[in-house]
Amino acid sequence: MSHFNFEDSISIGIQRADVAESNKNEIAEIFEDFSQSFKRASDNKIFTKIDNLTRTIRHKTTNALWASAASILNDYSTESYKALRLSNGSKSYEIAEIIENEDGYPLRIKVDGDTSAYSDKESLIRGLSQLATRTEVGKFYKLLLADS
Repeated sequence: MSHFNFEDSISIGIQRADVAESNKNEIAEIFEDFSQSFKRASDNKIFTKIDNLTRTIRHKTTNALWASAASILNDYSTESYKALRLSNGSKSYEIAEIIENEDGYPLRIKVDGDTSAYSDKESLIRGLSQLATRTEVGKFYKLLLADS
């Protein structure tokens, strides 16, 4: 019977866990800076937050008989996701979906069905800057400011 030495593999796993932890801390800091920017721009009235949400999904089918049965059986399921929201504390608007990676990067941000992946700090900062320039984000900002 052969004996294997797994210590090198264990060491690699530990190093990867350390990198993942560092990446996740860096990502959290970037999102905090993003939120602080909205606070500064709004005199502490508007901020961003990441919420765990659930949405209902209806299963699609092209078979007419199955679709009919599915509607009777309420062929729905739910899934959890992370939403980046713009808020004034009493009201919030979803501006993006955050899709996390076990290792921190790449982090994906989904907006209106389009998903972009960010592999490091600089690309994530550029992506969030671009998100902040969207017309929809500006409209939500103005609505929240008027509501506060």
